[in-house]
Amino acid sequence: MDDAEPNCVLVTRVIPGSAADDAGLKHGDRVYELNRNQIASSDDFYDQITAERTPFDLLIERQGRLYRKQIRPGRLLAAETDLVAE
Repeated sequence: MDDAEPNCVLVTRVIPGSAADDAGLKHGDRVYELNRNQIASSDDFYDQITAERTPFDLLIERQGRLYRKQIRPGRLLAAETDLVAE
């Protein structure tokens, strides 16, 4: 995690047609919350999104603006979106 941006995960790639793409996630988005809970670590975030089988909410920042996005997982999200701990 980056001291300047604690508790966030950076989206580095979104595969077209994936659940992340369908939700509107984009390269460069920063994810700050999962189901209204702050992200403790990139490992914790990864574990949660890959285990989740029901829709979940993310709080993301894009170009200085905050958005809530709902992800409806249909398959393993880790294979669809590269996430890097900031």
